[in-house]
Amino acid sequence: MKIRLEDLAIGYDKPIVENINIEFDSGNIYGIVGLNGCGKSTLLRTISAIIPALNGRIIIDDMDINRLSKLELSRKMSLVVPEYFDLSSFTVYDIVAFGRYPYKNFLLKFNHLDDEIINNALLELELIDLKYRKTANISQGELQRTLIARAFVQQTPVILLDEPLSHLDPQHQFDIMKILHNKAKRENKLIIIISHQIKFLTIFSDFIVYFLDNTVKMDKIERFLYNNLYNNVFSLNEIYFDRYSLDFDIFPYKSKKKILFIGGDNDIIIFFRYFLRNGYTPYCYNIEKNLIYYYAKKWNILINKKLEEINLNEYEYIFIDENVKSKIYIDESEFGLDYKNIIYYKNFEDLLYIDI
Repeated sequence: MKIRLEDLAIGYDKPIVENINIEFDSGNIYGIVGLNGCGKSTLLRTISAIIPALNGRIIIDDMDINRLSKLELSRKMSLVVPEYFDLSSFTVYDIVAFGRYPYKNFLLKFNHLDDEIINNALLELELIDLKYRKTANISQGELQRTLIARAFVQQTPVILLDEPLSHLDPQHQFDIMKILHNKAKRENKLIIIISHQIKFLTIFSDFIVYFLDNTVKMDKIERFLYNNLYNNVFSLNEIYFDRYSLDFDIFPYKSKKKILFIGGDNDIIIFFRYFLRNGYTPYCYNIEKNLIYYYAKKWNILINKKLEEINLNEYEYIFIDENVKSKIYIDESEFGLDYKNIIYYKNFEDLLYIDI
């Protein structure tokens, strides 16, 4: 299954984005990212024919989408979007069963095969124990998994999902993405996902579709990460996306207030959020290498200076691990430091009681 967008313009009264030319192919997961209001959901709804394109064409396996009936389209694409209708009177089973609608008449009479397909989806999404519970009595996360299960029982070669990880705890976010990945690779499905859960989207996507400068582009996820495009797409200010950890962090080196750690193990990194949110930039002195490092996610930015080469008065606080005190020499009087600003600590617990 292929979906090709040709000179597509999306929007409502007027275009949000124009000249979109992208091709999607089965067996892959495509993540869609961009700022709020840039047109991500509009693009997904246009591809699924919920709203019409303002210009251009959507081609599904060499056939214009406008030539497909609603029934034909519902057998090719399933869509998971936030529900704005009141579903509280339906059971979990009822909602999932609606996914079989394209294959039934208006009476929705199910046979043994339908029931097997529905129960398999309930098992896959860990909903089997909730199948007869009214959705008014389940959590938002369980409802979200119910809507995804409905898409699964529709058994379409294309699955479109708008924020499928919302309301889910991290473990279920991972589980859902792993299931979707397996469906793409093992069942050769074409899956397109909008999500702000960047870490999981990045781990499992093959390609990223991104909105930038009033255009829509697509690239392999590895090239997207290599070029640090997340930081451009989201116009980040005072935070940044780390392409190695696949997470966001504070951009601390804008601060002129600096602190220095001498010694200590990796556990002290946990404590650095305290300094970052209070406007300090942490540095660390590596005794073995006799070099100063700047903290950004890890000690990965090297300041090529030795301890004796720096002006310790630049640092508002100096924290010294008592276990390494004997390995260094600091003459407080020589550097003109206020002794109160040199703090010795024995372990991580000592740092928890520091108030700066």
